[in-house]
Amino acid sequence: MKAASEVVRRRAHAILLNSRGYSVDQIADIYEVDRDTVSRWLERWEGDGTNGLHDQPGRGRKPSLNEEEQKQAIEIVGKDPRSSKRSLSKIEEATGKEISHSTLKRILKQGGKTWKRLRRSLRGKRDEADFQAAKAELAGFRADAEAGEFDLYYFDEAGFTLDPSVPYA
Repeated sequence: MKAASEVVRRRAHAILLNSRGYSVDQIADIYEVDRDTVSRWLERWEGDGTNGLHDQPGRGRKPSLNEEEQKQAIEIVGKDPRSSKRSLSKIEEATGKEISHSTLKRILKQGGKTWKRLRRSLRGKRDEADFQAAKAELAGFRADAEAGEFDLYYFDEAGFTLDPSVPYA
């Protein structure tokens, strides 16, 4: 999608070309648009001046949710930020409108919210003294294992899964 300033510059240049004697068909060929499009640019220039170079308000697809519904959607997600699927169903119940996951993300972004992967760490909750003691004990085990006194194996009490949980909020 082109930026608004680029569109305005393009239309202004078309008007300059017309004032230099280029025909509507020539300008349409230069910009690879229909000749009716160039004619509309010139008519809006003559009728509205510089305001005619800008797009008129109300163009494009209308939002799925109005402003009040968007605020309501942001509140719903704020109550349960870890589950977008539940939030989507609650939004549909509240508004009677079904929106996609990408639409929800866009609404949240416009509302100043971010959507990120959660960091799963208990670093802030650990006892630093216990952690350092365990780290020193593990270093001792590693040294003994390298000396050949025993084989050292690591395991996780939590178990294994083929479907990792990577939550977003």
